[in-house]
Amino acid sequence: MALDPVALRDASDLAGALARRELSSRELLAAQLARVEALDGDLGAVVTLTADRAAEEAAACDEDLAAGRRRGPLHG
Repeated sequence: MALDPVALRDASDLAGALARRELSSRELLAAQLARVEALDGDLGAVVTLTADRAAEEAAACDEDLAAGRRRGPLHG
């Protein structure tokens, strides 16, 4: 399975893309969840995956950005 290139970008690049609204928090979450699904069977690195809560947080982050509120450098 080919990973979404979004899942391979570094945090500072992703933070900039989120701030510029080139990428949504929901899109970033989807890419990262797909990466976990693709790789964690071999790695066993994820103990508890709270995808539903992450989806709620991503939606809230997107709403904040749309309203002009930024939570800081790791927003998203």
